[in-house]
Amino acid sequence: MPYLHHRTLAGELAEIIAHTDMSADAWPEFAKRFCEAIPGTKAAFLANDRAIRRDVSLVQFGFDTRILGSFAEHYGYINPWIASKARLPILSPQRTEQFHPSSSFGDTEFYRDFLVPLGESDAATVLKIWGDGQRNAELVVHYAARHDQRLNAVIEPVLKALAPVMNDALARLRIRMLTDQETRRTHFVDAMADPAFILSRNGKVLAANAPAQALVRQGDLVRIAAGDRLEILDQNAANIVRDSSAKVTRGERLPFGSDTVRLGSQGRSHAAAIYPMMTHLGAGFGLLAPTEASILLVIRPLLEVTPLSTELLRERFGLTAAEARLALKFTSGASLPEISRVLNISYQTGRTQLRSIFAKLNVRRQAEMVALLLSIIG
Repeated sequence: MPYLHHRTLAGELAEIIAHTDMSADAWPEFAKRFCEAIPGTKAAFLANDRAIRRDVSLVQFGFDTRILGSFAEHYGYINPWIASKARLPILSPQRTEQFHPSSSFGDTEFYRDFLVPLGESDAATVLKIWGDGQRNAELVVHYAARHDQRLNAVIEPVLKALAPVMNDALARLRIRMLTDQETRRTHFVDAMADPAFILSRNGKVLAANAPAQALVRQGDLVRIAAGDRLEILDQNAANIVRDSSAKVTRGERLPFGSDTVRLGSQGRSHAAAIYPMMTHLGAGFGLLAPTEASILLVIRPLLEVTPLSTELLRERFGLTAAEARLALKFTSGASLPEISRVLNISYQTGRTQLRSIFAKLNVRRQAEMVALLLSIIG
């Protein structure tokens, strides 16, 4: 059958983009019209994330969704085209039959158990729309390898004409998602009663609720330094926050609420807790949202009712004198090696005493122990 002239089709598809400013809802309409205009094709927008080393389908048209469901679960991880696609130039359509023909992996599980059941999908023209070094956004138009040159001759000029339009639209969409992300952060901390900050990996304040802003104005615990960075005046607490941020940035696991430290200033006491806030990219085009590892810092004012003492801990929890001395030291934010040196005991003795303290306080982690002891003060 005759196809629309590539300029006519590109103009029509560009109108879909322009009319909706390429919101996430517009991409399915785009894919549907593309495939209707070029019979024998199936279209999918994919995100390729280097961290998880797989393709993720964002939007698709023409595929059996029951089969495509297995792509996210399994076949996206073993897709032989992934490595080759990572090297493709941006905004330049490329044929899979040129850079990695399906005949070269016809005996693989991916070909036999995924491509064959999809039907007429063992070749594609790929347009990398956007990439940031870690993730790519691609439009992949599939068709039968035996029709490769004929269909690509229709597809390629359309994609070339649309490439800059789609790139610009995706950039606008990412900016909109970033704005939405900032709004959600603000709403999240605003709902908290205690002073709460969301900090970037370099300590920049991304969001702060009203109690947190009041704490900044008081100026005796925290303040805003150059570059909108939060400066914690207690050096020990500042070190813990900095180290936790570094862990999050490196992708290390930071147990929820694991780092708790006591702050004190002019007779006032606070418990500061640190929580990882690795932004989940979500589904669909949310996978391409700008993201940044961040942390939630909550500073809870404590009432000075009665000071902690070894006698109080021995009476309330049945700790020995040595265990009570060790437990008290943790409320200052010191580490076990530091405390062991101060108390002139071996590190192993300190660990043994700490396990006994955990059992008597019915906690499993150091952060829980500190939080419990600080709650006695408040």
